[in-house]
Amino acid sequence: MESLFGRRQNVPKRLLGISGPATMHIDPLGFGTVAHCVVTLIPSNNSGTIVIDQECHFAASPPCGRWEIVSGTGAYANLNGNGSLTMPPNTKATTGHILHKKAIPP
Repeated sequence: MESLFGRRQNVPKRLLGISGPATMHIDPLGFGTVAHCVVTLIPSNNSGTIVIDQECHFAASPPCGRWEIVSGTGAYANLNGNGSLTMPPNTKATTGHILHKKAIPP
């Protein structure tokens, strides 16, 4: 198990040693005080994808929330992780754990 400590939204990409684009779909909930976000990381080496769910609470100061790796493909098919996040002005701090389970051969 590896610990995930850092700043900015690309922390999971930095920890995993990947680079490439990311997409984010945002669904506001609770009259704008909560948002559910789905982040898809797409490594530039075409090794798979990683999908992260985030729930962010904007009524808190600073805004905070939780993240969880919900799926992956290719090299990231067995990746799991979760943690917390805070969003102080002009940055994002993410903490938690990422675990890559080895596939059991048939």
